Amino acid sequence: MVLASDGVANIGRTGPGSITDTIAEEGADGIHLVTVGFGMGNYNDHLMEQLADRGDGFYAYVDTFPEASSLFGTELVTTLTPVAADARAQVRFDPALVTSYRQVGYDNRALADDDFTDADVDAGELGAGHRATALYEVRLANDVEPGTVIGEAAVRWTPVGTGGGARPPGGAGGGAGRGSPGRRGVARPAAGGRRRRPRAAAEARGAVRRPPGHPGRRPRPGRRARRGRRARGGAAGRARGAGDRPGVNPGVTPEWHGVARVWHRVTPTTLQACPSCQACFTSPTVLSIDDARSRGPDERVQMTTDAYGHTVPEGSTERWKDRKRYLWLLGLMVPGFGALTLVGYAYTDWWVFLLGGPILINLVIPVLDLMLGLDPSNPPDDVIEDLENDKYYRWVVFMYLPLQYAILFSVCYLLAFGNPILWTTDLLGATGWVADHLGADLVRPMAEDGASDLAWWEKLMVAFSTAGVMGIGINTAHELGHKKESVERWLSKIALAPTFYGHFYIEHNRGHHVRVATPEDPASSRLGESFWAFWPRTVSGSLRSAWELEAKRYRRKGTHPFHLGNDVLNAWAMSAVLYGGIVAVFGWQLVPYLLVIVVCGFSLLEIINYLEHYGMLRQKVGERQRYERVLPMHSWNSNNLVTNVFLYHLQRHSDHHANPTRRYQTLRDFKESPALPTGYAGMLTLALVPPLWRRVMDRRVVEHLDGDVRLANIHPRKVEHYLRKFPPPADSDVHKDDVWAQRYDGEVLAARCPGCGYVYEVAAGDEHEGFPAGTAWREIPDDWCCPDCGVRDKIDFVPFDPEKVTTR
Repeated sequence: MVLASDGVANIGRTGPGSITDTIAEEGADGIHLVTVGFGMGNYNDHLMEQLADRGDGFYAYVDTFPEASSLFGTELVTTLTPVAADARAQVRFDPALVTSYRQVGYDNRALADDDFTDADVDAGELGAGHRATALYEVRLANDVEPGTVIGEAAVRWTPVGTGGGARPPGGAGGGAGRGSPGRRGVARPAAGGRRRRPRAAAEARGAVRRPPGHPGRRPRPGRRARRGRRARGGAAGRARGAGDRPGVNPGVTPEWHGVARVWHRVTPTTLQACPSCQACFTSPTVLSIDDARSRGPDERVQMTTDAYGHTVPEGSTERWKDRKRYLWLLGLMVPGFGALTLVGYAYTDWWVFLLGGPILINLVIPVLDLMLGLDPSNPPDDVIEDLENDKYYRWVVFMYLPLQYAILFSVCYLLAFGNPILWTTDLLGATGWVADHLGADLVRPMAEDGASDLAWWEKLMVAFSTAGVMGIGINTAHELGHKKESVERWLSKIALAPTFYGHFYIEHNRGHHVRVATPEDPASSRLGESFWAFWPRTVSGSLRSAWELEAKRYRRKGTHPFHLGNDVLNAWAMSAVLYGGIVAVFGWQLVPYLLVIVVCGFSLLEIINYLEHYGMLRQKVGERQRYERVLPMHSWNSNNLVTNVFLYHLQRHSDHHANPTRRYQTLRDFKESPALPTGYAGMLTLALVPPLWRRVMDRRVVEHLDGDVRLANIHPRKVEHYLRKFPPPADSDVHKDDVWAQRYDGEVLAARCPGCGYVYEVAAGDEHEGFPAGTAWREIPDDWCCPDCGVRDKIDFVPFDPEKVTTR
């Protein structure tokens, strides 16, 4: 049976446990299930894989029409032919040469170590053309020379139609238990050895249609994964064998080829089933250090596109829990800390309390980041949907807004008239009780002749602290503004009003996400560009970009942009009404301090923008030479726990750019993303000192690009400087194919964004985007992008016939 689905079960049996149990029962009767996963958004990849594993079938993945044509038109029939039953492989490292390791990605059907030699344990079948990948990071012992064999891969299978076991000549499949007490089938390098953070990588991957000894080529960033790499079969040790070329005689007992391929520091092994050869595998397949591509021990691991996102720890709905569920409430401590500083100042009259905002952002959070370390938790696929639908997480964000405005109005009262705590207790009739039980200092007037008695410099400190609360409020607006619900989008504009930065709602979603990591993006900083040079470019460029985006939308409607429906104008109107009311109530004397709150508030946002994509550059691909799709490598991440909690996972920026509509609680960390040395809170302080920033970050940018500074987004006036400072290699390995582009043959009645699922249907059009009902797909401008996620161009949309789609 072949099941094609997004893996989301919403009628009948919907639980993963009951579904997989049913599949296993049918599989025992000889009915094998092949699953084909579809989608680029919130599809349940984990469940689709489980179904194929329990059904003794394999799993393939389709996200473009050419991939569907290839799978169903040419490859499916051949891969349905089994060539090896109960096929399994096990990777073992030499404990004298490999001190520690970890597995960072794999096509899994993991078996326990002891089950590798147990013929009674089902490991699934392999069809012709199947391939599988296991990706390791290893830490080598000192003085290990290039060319040294560091391990081996053992393989076992059962010939199709028989009950007997088979193994390659030379004993590769024998002795599998020796020195392999590792957890979940992966051999540890030494008994009792510690699992430490390793620094190199090894891979076991199937390579179809390649002769033995073919060197292959190193996978490159942005290279599209071939469909076959997601096919599933049985395995032990999380590294498995692969099927033969299509069209083989299934009755011949398969043997195994060992095909070496170069990948970073380590020459890994490919296992390929070969039913026509009886003596090609004469010794254990080995993993060895490659001399030609030997690299320093501290270099990062780079993953191919089929491994992107596969950093999620194994888990299930029953086992995985969000340990940060109630820690997210700490995000509310930003305005809460502002209230505490006011209380501290009331009790002590110490002016240092008035700097509570900078102290929290520039000192307290960075220190806590260093003390509490990284956040290792990634939600597995099968809990994503439940997390997205949990309303608790939305209310955590919503609660920031009333606290944000409470702080703003309290500060205005403090700057104009005196103690806002006294005003509140007088309003409630509780001033006497507070004075008796909490201290008279808490409700002292802080005023003289009806006006605040704070000195001008003390008021300036208060304004700086308030700017921190309003600036982090932009992050709340960022979380809300990416959502599809209109209520959340309006709340986003309300959160932006105190910083007079309402145009961010348009520019970030429809501008920055489209042009990120390119020279055209005003919010992407360039290698060699200081924050002080970046600030005027991004502030003016973002303002101009937002207005042009809305003006273009109104031109499509055949009218001018001066309408209340213009999202830039109505957002600015909110700010104008807010501050007009504040000045009317509290007096014009507050204007200088309000300007400090506004400018320093949105400047805090721009510092974060500065560090998020510093030096990153997407390459141009395809015949149209458009920029490649945003990948995890194009954003600087930081996984420090404390800043992640305070900023709603903003530091998991790679996943956010890949899935902009995904809610903060489901964002995941990618190991292939470049990592900042500390959290955003610590890095923003460093960004204010350009020499220190360049000393820390420039080298990291070049290392991330494998030493080729030409692949960076360099400040135009500093190109020659950086070419001299970091001489690039002789050749540049840049992929040129546009693997995400769709081809439109004939009339298109509807098209879907493969990222967020937005659908444009010709019959309905999209009035908000300026496309009335009946606007043909060919009439949509080529530079139009998805209005929901903002990251997919028209050419990425997948066409379909709406009359042939059944919705449930």
